[in-house]
This record gives sequence, structure tokens and C-alpha cells, in this order.
Amino acid sequence: GAAGLLYGRGAERLQLAAFPVRAVDETGAGDAFIGYLMAAWLQGAPLLERLRRASAAGALAVLSAGAAAAIPSADDVNRFLATRMP
Repeated sequence: GAAGLLYGRGAERLQLAAFPVRAVDETGAGDAFIGYLMAAWLQGAPLLERLRRASAAGALAVLSAGAAAAIPSADDVNRFLATRMP
């Protein structure tokens, strides 16, 4: 969400700022976040990259109405990340 994310596992803590976007519909944000987080994990991406991709996907998902239809493509996430830092 707008407050960003906080990751914790054991003593490890990471905090990332949110990507600033104007939300249209937040319905699919969580699904996009979890889907991209798991995909990056399964691909062996480092933790910070997993979290950034998931956060970017969630941010992009709120730009469109609906749930499944609003989930961004991998290319959309890549372009978004290439131009923004949380």
C-alpha cells in the first residue's frame, strides 16, 4: 500500500518505500504482489529483487479496474522498474 512494505524473517528486516501511483481500483493489488513475489522466488531472484518486483506489480495493478485483468505483464513490470526506484 501507500506506506510501502516491511519484510521480516528472524532478525532480518527490510523496508521499502511504496511506488507512488494514483490508485483506480485496489482489488487485484494483493494477488499481483503475491504472484510476482512467488514467481521471482521460484526463479531464484535475490530477496530485494523479489520484493521490488512484487511491489511494482502491486502498484501497476491498482492503475486499472478489476482483478485479473489489472495484473500487469512481466514486460510492464520490467519497464516500470527501469524508470522508478522505490
